[in-house]
Amino acid sequence: MKRIVIAGGVSANKFLRQELEALANKIGGEVYYPRTEFVPTMVP
Repeated sequence: MKRIVIAGGVSANKFLRQELEALANKIGGEVYYPRTEFVPTMVP
């Protein structure tokens, strides 16, 4: 697997983004996700 795509609310998770970027760099892949301004946020 060389491409990772995340979408939806989980794509705003900064820790997840960092970990997936590190994994992609390790395997020579790429991560794709929407810019945070396009990700819906949870409203309590």
